[in-house]
Amino acid sequence: MTIRSIQMIDSKIAFLISVAHGLDQAVYADAVTDFESAGLPVFIERREPEFFAALQYFGPTVLMVWLLKPYTDKFLGKLAEDNYESCKAGLKALWTKFAAKDRPLHWVITGTKGKVSEETLASEISFLARTSDEQAFRLLFPKDVSAETFETAVRNFYALIAQHDRDPKSSPLSDSPPFQFGGTRQRILTVVQAPERLVEVDVVGSSQTGTLVTVEITGRIP
Repeated sequence: MTIRSIQMIDSKIAFLISVAHGLDQAVYADAVTDFESAGLPVFIERREPEFFAALQYFGPTVLMVWLLKPYTDKFLGKLAEDNYESCKAGLKALWTKFAAKDRPLHWVITGTKGKVSEETLASEISFLARTSDEQAFRLLFPKDVSAETFETAVRNFYALIAQHDRDPKSSPLSDSPPFQFGGTRQRILTVVQAPERLVEVDVVGSSQTGTLVTVEITGRIP
């Protein structure tokens, strides 16, 4: 899914979910139902069979979830409502099928020896966003992340994006330059523990060392 094709999606769509070829619709159907019950319409893109050559973490995950810009505040607002369960249920359904320890789907990355770290982030699901100043961000997760950490990471990810769009000059995302490789400009975030927080992945450094290398995101996360 290209940025151009995303921009052509109906403005009434909140979530664009891109799914790998051959993935059974039943695996993500509950999440779609929950999001739409929360007033967040979903568009499904089913990808053709694909091979992808890139640095680790730049490749597509099984499920790629875009929250489109007009709906960011609405999504965050619904997550903040203790009595509004449909939106949270949608995230819980995605966690259960794509991120939980006992998830039914386990995706394995293959690649050149030494180029794919054994300390990989999970490749089953990612959340994506694009800022008003044309930066592309992706949120990846540690393997076997808890449901609470999964929901909090998604909330903080889109809160960061919204904060950046409101005031790029004071945004924590403006404090460090994106890691770029060739024509790839996407920035990768993930969640770490002790304390629990979002960090940016140094994709080039991770590839060179065979371990997960991260950089702190400074400033206050809403």
